[in-house]
Amino acid sequence: MNNNMIKKIEDQLTLPKELNKRQISVFLKPDTIKELDDATEKIKNYSDKKITRNTIIELAIENLIECTPIAIKNYEEKNKSEKENFDTVVFPCDLTGIETFIRTKSWFYVRTDKNKIDKLKYIALYTGYPMQSITHYGIIDKYEEKDFNGKIKYIYYLKGSPIKLENPIPLGNSNPQSTRSPRYTTLKKLKTAKVYADLA
Repeated sequence: MNNNMIKKIEDQLTLPKELNKRQISVFLKPDTIKELDDATEKIKNYSDKKITRNTIIELAIENLIECTPIAIKNYEEKNKSEKENFDTVVFPCDLTGIETFIRTKSWFYVRTDKNKIDKLKYIALYTGYPMQSITHYGIIDKYEEKDFNGKIKYIYYLKGSPIKLENPIPLGNSNPQSTRSPRYTTLKKLKTAKVYADLA
């Protein structure tokens, strides 16, 4: 039961305050109007006020306005949680890069968010033109931090050979520029994505 709505209905059972109001039009389905009228009649049985459809609609709108910030906050927290839920990083490479990945079972001198690196379990490569797709991923065995020309970068070593995806992930309608930065995602998304944007 919605406690806010119950409280607002109970408040209608006492004398209302005079408020300045503006009229608006609300269009409802016939079934909704019938249910609205039923609710109005039931409340009238327990109130000495003038209870109308508008009374109930006002209650609903006020409750919606009060609940909206909470709903938005919950959505943002859920969305934030989903974005933080990752175990895979996708790096860009060219044709020689994917060959090196397969041959050496490693990927090296790449930048990674230091706050995220310990959560990573898998690494995948997006191969640019002409392939423009993700074809392989690997299981991370360990990583090594290196100073590369004054910048901290990482080397990833794989457990075994890279694994070929059953269904390569094409770039689709995404801007090629969006592939230039590491993309954090999940292995589940990597295995089910139809296009690159699905990794978000």
